[in-house]
Amino acid sequence: MLISFIVCTSNRPKELEILFKSIITSKNNFKVSSEVIVVDQSSKKINKKLVKNYNFTYLHSRNKGLSASRNIALKITKGDFVAFLDDDCYLDVNYFKNLKKYLNYDFISARILTIENKIKPLIKYQINKEFKISKNNFDVVLSSGLIFRSLIVEKVGFLDEEFGIGAKYGASEEADYVLRFLKFKFKGIYTPKIQLYHPKFNPDAFLNLNQLKDKFLN
Repeated sequence: MLISFIVCTSNRPKELEILFKSIITSKNNFKVSSEVIVVDQSSKKINKKLVKNYNFTYLHSRNKGLSASRNIALKITKGDFVAFLDDDCYLDVNYFKNLKKYLNYDFISARILTIENKIKPLIKYQINKEFKISKNNFDVVLSSGLIFRSLIVEKVGFLDEEFGIGAKYGASEEADYVLRFLKFKFKGIYTPKIQLYHPKFNPDAFLNLNQLKDKFLN
């Protein structure tokens, strides 16, 4: 079994290396085959050397939008399963060990905890209880916790590039994708046993109130 990780990034080499190290550590804790494809939108390709140091696949793209970048990588993945990762998240040491228990499902939603408080979920819907994903609870899925069979892409196609950061609608690309999975009767599960960590939302990261308003409007 091969798992393909797709990481899209822009000017975050420090966070990217933390993510890379977590992948290696989790792999060493439980032997598994994986590939990592990095799509870099940085203006000066500052991440290329770092990616090559880890023998991961490096692609540079000028296409605007997170979904557009992920689609570039989706077209060359070799894995039986695909996982999206944000460049500022990192994996739990038992990520691979616990993931193996759920590969009978077509898609899986992992639990994302905050880096600042490692017992607090990033969104309130990700409770400490396992359940099957349906049209009534699909909002439990966050893209950086989504893992799915690569064969699904043959049925549902690629991500809608009008959704996601940098696109017309600045979020919800994973919601659209999961609803399409469900439309084709693919079976999914949310589990708190597969974990990764992500910074909590920080309104202070925006330069002004208008930027913040635009974020929420999108």
